[in-house]
Amino acid sequence: MRNYDGKEYRYKSSDFLKSKGIKILSNYLKFQPCKKGLFYDISLYAGGTGVHDKVSAKFVVEPSSWENIRKYFVLQTPEQSAKHPEWDEDFDRLVDREEQSGSPISAASTFIKSQKKDFQSVVDDITQIYFIEWSDVNSWSVFWGNEENINFLSFDQG
Repeated sequence: MRNYDGKEYRYKSSDFLKSKGIKILSNYLKFQPCKKGLFYDISLYAGGTGVHDKVSAKFVVEPSSWENIRKYFVLQTPEQSAKHPEWDEDFDRLVDREEQSGSPISAASTFIKSQKKDFQSVVDDITQIYFIEWSDVNSWSVFWGNEENINFLSFDQG
């Protein structure tokens, strides 16, 4: 149960005591990522203006990482998101594709670049990008990565 006390709670991989931050991150991911090479920054707020949660992470790929992510989340590539019969407009608004004439991948890459933390990987030509289905401007999550690292961003406002 969350405290609606109007305080922001921060957890970072640089904290001396990491167990609470790793537990919160694992709850978001629905599995515990490898602790070696794990970076995260979590901000949780609940109060009079509602809930404002921001979660950022980067972790080393293990053989089960992508499998776990696909098991727990319905994922869509930027191309699939832009063609989704019911969700395409929300996706376009989220990544600001309405204002751009570029490809869904280009818009998603620009969106990630504008939201990511310094410790997270940049998007390049071999990066896989997956949004959690039904992400919109108020509540969204995205995974991106390659054979070495997976990055995660989540935002929830309500």
